[in-house]
Amino acid sequence: MTDTFTSNLNLTKPAVGSSANTWGGKLNANLDAVDAKFAGTSGSVVLRNANSQSVIAGMRPDSASGTDQAGTDVNIAAGSSTGNAAGGNLNLQTAPASGSSGNAVNAPTTRVSVLTNGNVTMTNDLAVTGAISCATLTIGGLAPDTFPSGTRMVFQQTNAPTGWTKSTDSGFNNAVFRVVTGSVGSTTDKSGGSVAFTNVFQSVTPAGSVATSITGSIDGHAITVSQMPAHRHFIAANITNNNTTLLSATNQAKRGGHTELASNNNEDYHLGGVATDATVGRTSSKGSGNTHTHGISGLGASSAFTGTAIDFDVKYVDIIVAQKD
Repeated sequence: MTDTFTSNLNLTKPAVGSSANTWGGKLNANLDAVDAKFAGTSGSVVLRNANSQSVIAGMRPDSASGTDQAGTDVNIAAGSSTGNAAGGNLNLQTAPASGSSGNAVNAPTTRVSVLTNGNVTMTNDLAVTGAISCATLTIGGLAPDTFPSGTRMVFQQTNAPTGWTKSTDSGFNNAVFRVVTGSVGSTTDKSGGSVAFTNVFQSVTPAGSVATSITGSIDGHAITVSQMPAHRHFIAANITNNNTTLLSATNQAKRGGHTELASNNNEDYHLGGVATDATVGRTSSKGSGNTHTHGISGLGASSAFTGTAIDFDVKYVDIIVAQKD
């Protein structure tokens, strides 16, 4: 039979029954090979050296003096060489492990720092339980949950959040928002308007007067008998050529030369005042005094207000509506 060798350290496994005179040398070679792995030089792996310091690939993973104890920070510095592993996991554990299960016993909070001047590339998934603390973090070239310096936003609170500065420009005070799809106005003052919001939208009673002028013409109207006032007419036939006409105070119309009169009978006619209708010489009463209307054409009116005007030129600040990509 021939000797065989271990898979990882290539240690000699003497063949049974065929290494009677050589097994001692083979054993010593194996012990030397194992001891060399803890020498603390390049290519070796030492968990604890003589100074109780962790050493990986001939290098201490930190530059601090003292002992790397369980529960303290463990820093792995990038070396000059690189290597690839086909599968498997890299487990970093700072608490002491039990001899049987390999699980941390009463493990404290663990923090892992990657110290490198280059890039750290990770493939597949990275699962982290707890918080990740770093000075600058970018994902896909963008800082997560941050906005570029100078970004302006609206907050419904009195004080600005940490990292933001509250604008105290007087143009923004007591102003309304106007949403625009084009360019906004000034970013350091109001965009337009001049009257404070609370001054515009309050109870105001205008005071002044209105002057009105009317133009047009009124149509003529021929009244009917029913629209006339009640009245009478006296009539008489002239039977002579006498031109003398008298109207007495007793409502008598006279024209000289009438034989009815005992005296002064030179009247042509005499109408005596009577109290009943339709007597000789007087008509019946006609008319009732009803109302009537007139049409109007070309009517026009104009008015002008003179008084205190209300200024609705409320000042405003332009904003846009945007959605984060």
